[in-house]
Amino acid sequence: MVGALTVAALIPVPAFANHSDDPTSAPNAESHEIVAGNPTCGNDQFYQFKINGTPVNGTTPDGVIDIDNATPFSFDWAINDAFLDDFDIAAVIVKGGDNAIVYIYGQDTDDDDTNLQSPFNNGEQQAQISHVEFCFNEKGEPGPPPT
Repeated sequence: MVGALTVAALIPVPAFANHSDDPTSAPNAESHEIVAGNPTCGNDQFYQFKINGTPVNGTTPDGVIDIDNATPFSFDWAINDAFLDDFDIAAVIVKGGDNAIVYIYGQDTDDDDTNLQSPFNNGEQQAQISHVEFCFNEKGEPGPPPT
């Protein structure tokens, strides 16, 4: 399944701006965009898995993603070892408040990441994570750029 990541109302920002004072946030992401509203992986363009609410430590019910160091505002993720040869992560969408942060991954950086964070709300406070969506392809298919 290959397709372009469809995201409306992209707001370009410099890396790590307006979502964390921590320069180690999501070090494996090739880029990220702060997006107003509620972006998704796209219609049938990706395999996708959605965590409703704040992520918790453990393995997702489908067995593909391991979550660690989860807080109401951040988490680490990794493709479970059993699926490393099967899937490439194209993007992870972290929704909180009125905005989301879309973390984009390339084929060399898509097996895990640390300290993904929720966006700041309009009051300039970090919003609690309301949901997370993982967008992934079968291994070897190119990760699409955001459009």
